[in-house]
Amino acid sequence: MKKCFLIISIYLSLCLSVFASTKISIFIDISGSMYNSLPQIQEYLNNEYIPALETDTEVNIYKFYGKLITPPIYAGNLKNETNVRWAKKRINALKANGPWTNINAVFEYIKENCINYGDKFIVLTDCNNETEDGNNNYKFTDSMIKDKLDANISILPKGNWKVIEYTYEKPAIEKTQLNNENESA
Repeated sequence: MKKCFLIISIYLSLCLSVFASTKISIFIDISGSMYNSLPQIQEYLNNEYIPALETDTEVNIYKFYGKLITPPIYAGNLKNETNVRWAKKRINALKANGPWTNINAVFEYIKENCINYGDKFIVLTDCNNETEDGNNNYKFTDSMIKDKLDANISILPKGNWKVIEYTYEKPAIEKTQLNNENESA
């Protein structure tokens, strides 16, 4: 009986740890306009952002430029110092050598890949939106960014670049319905 209870307890704790883990996707702008800002972003990620993450956070790190969002340059859990060192090494290898940036592509990618409530998406960019032919170049304002995603967004200005954080949350209607259902039960 004790063995059965122990096995069930271990199974439940493993299940809960899987559901409790956070997934963070980080998108780093490496277009040419990021030449002066990328070293600051690398320093920010290495010295502030990554050290503040909880152990066992699932992290995917992408670079983007043009219309291209690359496969992750790092994908895995930051469960030990070896994983953290490898993620930092991949970040430090980035160069600001992309030809131009369509930030809209990143926002569309985020919208299409919101899977689990609580997932976070971090975009590090100078907000310069450029098109391949140069006919539609402009700088994204904070209100334009909020219009692209929704209210679950925070924007942290850092000199000539920004940290844009979007958390995928349950829509307010669903939250209200869920609360009402729980109260009536």
